[in-house]
Amino acid sequence: MENNFQLLNNTQVDTQNTSYDYDSVMHYERTAFSKNNAATIEALQANVKIGQRLYLSATDIQEVQRYYNCTASGTTLPSTTTTITPTTSK
Repeated sequence: MENNFQLLNNTQVDTQNTSYDYDSVMHYERTAFSKNNAATIEALQANVKIGQRLYLSATDIQEVQRYYNCTASGTTLPSTTTTITPTTSK
């Protein structure tokens, strides 16, 4: 677990040439791995919220697109339609 908190330099992390992303879905929350709900991570920027798990950030999407060499501009999945046909039994 403590390996998760090691400081890494720029040559050890592939950010796909993006800036640090506090809003990333991959970012640990402030109290990650805490036994008493105390902060284990402090953001360098004041008043920034970290550790959300609801959506991919714009930078998350950009990093994935760059990693996989994807040029698509959309950020949502295509809609799907499901048709349910009722059956009758006799």
